[in-house]
Parts: sequence; structure tokens; C-alpha cells
Amino acid sequence: MHIYFRFLSVVLLVSLIVSGCSRTVKMENMTPAELNIVNKHPYSVNVLVKGDMSLSSAKGKKDDIDRARLQQVIESSITKSGLFQSLASAEQADFLLEVIVFKSNVLGVPTATITTVVPMNWILMMREPNKSVYQKRTANEFSVKAREKLGGANRYSWANEGSVKLSIEEALWDLSKLEL
Repeated sequence: MHIYFRFLSVVLLVSLIVSGCSRTVKMENMTPAELNIVNKHPYSVNVLVKGDMSLSSAKGKKDDIDRARLQQVIESSITKSGLFQSLASAEQADFLLEVIVFKSNVLGVPTATITTVVPMNWILMMREPNKSVYQKRTANEFSVKAREKLGGANRYSWANEGSVKLSIEEALWDLSKLEL
């Protein structure tokens, strides 16, 4: 009987470590700490986030990123970097930045290391005349190991957040290289 309880407690502990408790996606984990840019553009921009905001998570559940929260992360990154002079409404902005987020993918077989990629399309358009000046798809892989974060659900969330963060860094770097 004692061996049975010991076995049961080990199984319970392992299942808690593997499954973990799900947590909401954190904005601060998607916000780049440091943004390198080449040019600061003396124009205003409006940011619009669209797409499938469901991110991969444990057991087929989805971590949803609120569009408004992700838009806030992108806008604060633009403001912090000084990439554009200001943010403005769609009717008043010189440029319109549309970010389309696609369903994230888990790469490989999830084990102690979970790797996800969150594909995002970035489209920068002049408002007048309505003309595209930049279009790119980012899809950065990000891995989280069990020794970094316990709980499978937490590793999914951290990997998704890391992928989004890398995409923001990449897109803003590319946008800063444009001669507008």
C-alpha cells in the first residue's frame, strides 16, 4: 500500500510539472527591452492589429492575445524607439501599419523543450496616396526548456511571447531602414 501511494504521488507531481497551470499571455514579455533603429521617421503612424490571435498551448487549449493589448505593445515599442514621430488616428496618420497575426505553430514534438513560431505579416502603407511601401512576413522560432519554466502551459506561453517579441524587433528594425 505504501508503494502505491508513493507511486501515485510521483505520478501526480510529474503530471503537475508537465501540464502546469495555464496563464494569460503577458504584455511585458512581448515588449522588446531594447530596440535598435537606423532612421527615425518624421511622420505619424496608425497601428492596426488583425488576425487569428490564438496561440499554441498545452492540450490543444489556446492562449488568446487580446488584439488591443498586442496593439498597445507594438505602439509602445514604436514610441519608445522613436521610429515614428507620433501615433495618430487612421484618418490623420501619414502611414498605416497593419499587423496580421496568424495561428502559432508548435515545431517538432513538444517535450521538455517547447518551440513555437507566431507568423505575422507587417504592411506599411502611405495613407495618401494609398500605396504600400513595406510588406514582410516574420516567423521567429522561440524555444523554452523545462529547466527555464516549469509547467508545459507556461512554456507554451513563454515561447509564444518570445516569438512575438522577436518579430516586433525584426519588423521595427526593417522599418527603420526605409527611406520614407
